[in-house]
Amino acid sequence: MVNNAKTKIYPIEWHQENTEVSKQPEQYCGVYREMAEFLPDATIRKIWEHMGGLDVSFPKSLYSRDYIYSYIRKNMDTKKPGEIAKTVNLSERRVRQLIQEFRKEG
Repeated sequence: MVNNAKTKIYPIEWHQENTEVSKQPEQYCGVYREMAEFLPDATIRKIWEHMGGLDVSFPKSLYSRDYIYSYIRKNMDTKKPGEIAKTVNLSERRVRQLIQEFRKEG
């Protein structure tokens, strides 16, 4: 490892659960540097330990279809379609369509 005057190495205590967001994101490489902008060092370390070397792509949808349908069914009588749409990242029109389908099913 090359250490010049501009680069400071900050050792991290891995045995401790550090919940602070990294104060030195520049110590990380590539995507880990991006994650260091909003994740604690301990979390980045865990991701690296479990996923390091893998090509990972994240789907646009955060929630499974089953969860989305369950959430809509549970909240369709208490929340506005717009609120539901924002929560599950669907269009308001699609939420209204699903509510109609669920009501027809009974």
